[in-house]
Amino acid sequence: PVEFSSMTTAVAIKPCAANCSGHGQCAHIMRDSGSVITADMPPCLKGAVDCLAVCLCDDDYFGSDVCDVKTEEFAAKQRSREGIVNGIAALVGLENADDEVIEGWVSSLSMASQRASELTEDSAQKLLGLVDTVTSSAISAKSRGLSTESIQGLLNTINSVAENAVKTQVRRRLLQHHRRLEANSSSSIQSTATSQVSQSLLNNFGNLVAQNMLPGQEAAKYTHGEFKLAVHKLSADSDNSSIALAIPQTTSERFLGEALSSIAIPAGLSATEASLVISSLRSELFAGLDSDLQSNPISLFSSAPLCAEPPCYVDVVMQNSESIDYTVLNMHTEKNVSVSCIVGDTS
Repeated sequence: PVEFSSMTTAVAIKPCAANCSGHGQCAHIMRDSGSVITADMPPCLKGAVDCLAVCLCDDDYFGSDVCDVKTEEFAAKQRSREGIVNGIAALVGLENADDEVIEGWVSSLSMASQRASELTEDSAQKLLGLVDTVTSSAISAKSRGLSTESIQGLLNTINSVAENAVKTQVRRRLLQHHRRLEANSSSSIQSTATSQVSQSLLNNFGNLVAQNMLPGQEAAKYTHGEFKLAVHKLSADSDNSSIALAIPQTTSERFLGEALSSIAIPAGLSATEASLVISSLRSELFAGLDSDLQSNPISLFSSAPLCAEPPCYVDVVMQNSESIDYTVLNMHTEKNVSVSCIVGDTS
């Protein structure tokens, strides 16, 4: 029998992929917020799911994920990928949208965005615009021929663009931490703008998926690196029962018994068929705010008013990304937030 040292396993630091190819140094960040793990913080150990090992590449290899491509060669890859995205944009502008054409667009977008690090800011934003065009065309056509599987590639594209924004933001943090770069808000603004557009596109995607769902059907769930999404279709007779919606989890999160973020809608809904989209974006995408968020934000979208008449409320449970000292937390004054709704605005 082979014996393993539990002590060695317990203190093993999570390594970077390919050891950064010998052209960079390995650093560790928190998974959700992207904040740099410093020497006075608990280390990022092998098997931990709340932290990531990332490469800070040397200047001659800057840009690639594992520092395996020289900067000039990597820039050429970016230009090539940008040309592919521009070609798809031209194609989408020429073709009439039917089910077969839309499926082709989705496949092309998924392939063009499969390497997130090779996207430029321009190509990333153009991809989001194309996803918007595709989802809008499909929703307008009210197509029943498009299967859920045939449009899932849109989520791959959204995730790649979000991942690109996160990678840019993480590199900025690491460079600042190593005193190689002064504070620059441009990448923070980019990631925040990406989060806003991505959130809108996730709502549109969920609305599109709901078109082919039956009322009361089991929720459609999707987990990606930068976001999680669940789509529900309410039946018109659900007004006397409460609704519980949860952010879906990955297999490892379920195995580790991590707590769920969720939204509960009490009984008393309007007797209207509606689609509900609940999603959560990685908090690093909101780096444009003044401080790191303590939890991944949650969004709830409804295609119709939730309540026949006021009062109408939902219970939101958000899980902290990192351990919180409740002694310090409870010193702060409790905040009451009042939200005013506008008739006809169901967002």
